[in-house]
This record gives sequence, structure tokens and C-alpha cells, in this order.
Amino acid sequence: MKLIKIVLVLIILVFIFQLVFIPTISLADGVGDIVKQGDKFVTDGNILIDQEKLNKGQSIIFNILLAVGVILTVIVGGYLGIQFMMASAEDKAKIKEAMIPYVLGCIVIYGAFAIWKIVITVLDSIA
Repeated sequence: MKLIKIVLVLIILVFIFQLVFIPTISLADGVGDIVKQGDKFVTDGNILIDQEKLNKGQSIIFNILLAVGVILTVIVGGYLGIQFMMASAEDKAKIKEAMIPYVLGCIVIYGAFAIWKIVITVLDSIA
């Protein structure tokens, strides 16, 4: 226990020294330049957005997040299922309690993806 505390303190000290002694390079402009660039952006009005790249990017993000969501739900569901099959009567009650957040999480994950897809489809049809 004492060794864990020492290691934790050393890690925190390393991060603090890194923040203090290693210089950070910032390419940000001053506040005045930021406001000028924002005004220029608003007044120019020639915003060039490649719709094809935008659709491709959102499609890639959607597919990656959906795949991660499916993989996580299958792994957690399989784990809970195996635990349920191997558990005694007392433990089955605990596992059933753990399945309520699992089912709600699945509903939230797949509901969020459904809402995202509906919103993107509706906005694409409007534009």
C-alpha cells in the first residue's frame, strides 16, 4: 500500500515538473487578432465547405462509434450471460440487478445512433 502511494506521488510530481519546465508552444494570436479574423470570416461570406468530404467524415465517425458500441454491448452481454449461467441462486439476483443498467445502456447507445441517423437524414433532405 505504501509503495503504491509512493509511485502515485512520483507520477504526479513528474507531471507537475513536465508542465512547469517543458515549454509549450502556442500558435494562437492575441485577442485583437482573433476578433479581427472572426469579423473577416463573418463579412467575407465565402465559406467553402466540401459537402462530399463532410458526408464522408460523418459517415466514418458514425460507423466507427456504432462498431465500438456493438462490440461493447456484445462483450458485456456475453459476460453477464456467462455469469448468469454459472451463478448460484443468490448471485443470479445480483446479476439481474446488473442487467438493468446494461439494458438501459443499450437503449441509450442505439437510441443515440438512431437519433443521429434521423437528424442527418432529415438535414440532408432539407439542404
